[in-house]
Amino acid sequence: FKEFFNGNYEVVAAFDTNPETAATRITDESGTPVNILHLDHLREIHKVHRIDIAMISTIPSEAQQVADYVVEVGIRGILNFTSSYVKVPRGFIVKNIHFATVQDSLVYMLQSSQTDDLLGVPLFPMD
Repeated sequence: FKEFFNGNYEVVAAFDTNPETAATRITDESGTPVNILHLDHLREIHKVHRIDIAMISTIPSEAQQVADYVVEVGIRGILNFTSSYVKVPRGFIVKNIHFATVQDSLVYMLQSSQTDDLLGVPLFPMD
């Protein structure tokens, strides 16, 4: 998702457990390559780059396991883009971002209000 490369954040690596995807590259907006590594390399990359935030976009059934590993490595912030809620221990922060919930909210708003009344209503309120 190219929006992750908008210049406000440094993406140091992407991780995957699929051997066909790991060991490849993606390119950020500035043309800088970002390596896709096997998840087993997360600990060593974190030691070098001191990663602040991990983003999880795995299949829902693996989300908690990945979150547990991210916590074990010591990355304190997690953005979880799966449809499964994950829990983290005290001292860590997880933001569960469920697009289906936002979509359901939008459908409800469209069905229960005049569309003109909704102009300017944010779909993703900041909390």
